[in-house]
Formats: sequence, structure tokens, C-alpha cells
Amino acid sequence: MSPDFKSPKDVSNDLLERTGAAMLKGDFETFADCFELPQEMDTFHGRNLVQTREQLRAVFDAVLQYYRSMGVTEMARHCVEAEFVDPDTVQATHQSRLLAGTELVLTPYPALSVLKRKDGVWRVASCQYAISDAPDLNDALAGRLLDKTPKNTGQTHPHGHQTPSEGEI
Repeated sequence: MSPDFKSPKDVSNDLLERTGAAMLKGDFETFADCFELPQEMDTFHGRNLVQTREQLRAVFDAVLQYYRSMGVTEMARHCVEAEFVDPDTVQATHQSRLLAGTELVLTPYPALSVLKRKDGVWRVASCQYAISDAPDLNDALAGRLLDKTPKNTGQTHPHGHQTPSEGEI
């Protein structure tokens, strides 16, 4: 059972916190419990209809591989706007900032999510990501597994990750 939330932003921020912490720890079980199946994930590289836990695991592993290769140590995500569509559905936008220590790894990007409550538990039902400078992250989310070194449009730093080009922040 999810706690009773006072606002749709609270629903969104709770799921952002739980999924982000699970991703950074490599905790698939906690992560998977936050997602409804089937699950739609849209990126600039296409739509991924995730129908099974095995497919969700493949996306999780690919995104985790990307984050680790970029040195991501923090996912600073927050809900920007959210509203109840009905008592059991929230539409929310959030912004993600991926950090390696104190350095920004990618240009912050927005996402639009549909969150649904079923049997008293809130889960992500679908998400549309607008990531412009990380083709490998888009591929991972779109279901195209990573089999190459991640690349971005920014400059490479000594830690092996890239940050946005000047003027993109």
C-alpha cells in the first residue's frame, strides 16, 4: 500500500525518489515494483512497449550500464508540474539532472509520466523522455541495448564522463 498523498506532486516525487535510489543501488526488484506492466517508454529514438519483467530488466540493466559508464553518482530529479486526471491517475512532468560528483553529466532533460494507482499502490504506467544529447541513453530506454561506449555531444572529462557543451546548461 502506498501512503496517502496530499498532492499529485507528492505522488510523482515519491516515485522519482524510489526509482532513482533503486537504480543507483542496482536494486532491480525495488525498481520493478514501481512500474506497471505493460509499460510504454518513449524517446526521440522510438517507443518501447515493455510487457514483461524480463524486458523491464533489460532496460534497467542497459540504463544502469550507461549511468555507471558515465560515472553517475546522483540523479537529482524533481516534479515540475502534476495533476490528478482522476482519483487513480496522475499526469506529471519532471526534470532530471544526472551528476557525477558535482559535475553535470548531461543537459537536464524533461519527462512526462502517467502514474496510476491500482490496489492502493502508485506505479509509473508510461513515460516520455525528451533527452537531446545522449543517444545511448535514448537507445537504452527505447529497448536498444547498449553494446558500445556511451557518447554525448559535450566534452570528455578525466573521470570518463561527458558534460554538456558550454551554453547548453
